[in-house]
Amino acid sequence: MKGINEEKNYCYKKETDYEFGEAVEKVKEKLVENNFKIMAEINAKEIFKQKLGKDFVDYVIISVCNAKYSYRILGEDKDLGVFLPCSFIIYREDNKTVVAVGEPKKLMEIAKNENALETAGEVEKIFREIINSL
Repeated sequence: MKGINEEKNYCYKKETDYEFGEAVEKVKEKLVENNFKIMAEINAKEIFKQKLGKDFVDYVIISVCNAKYSYRILGEDKDLGVFLPCSFIIYREDNKTVVAVGEPKKLMEIAKNENALETAGEVEKIFREIINSL
């Protein structure tokens, strides 16, 4: 891992000082505070153990949606729903807890729709603020 607030071309992430379970709860709290609904919480570690008998690091995917932003995106192009909901991930790596989120603007660039891109930018700003607050 390169370090704090590392940015890849498809996600924004940060190492936190929180333990894994605490980081999961903090992310969920911040999402709810920002009017995002938790659509699903997927524990990859448990699934891999149950289905494959394989061990994996602590790893949770939190799928989220905000009705206001989703309505605006889908109003532009119903097919943009393939990019919804957005996902946060929390995992352990090198004895650190990492929180990351996919970059909504990167996905909307594919659509070449300026209004959708603007909405995605608003969502991305909120997501970055959530991660930076950890």
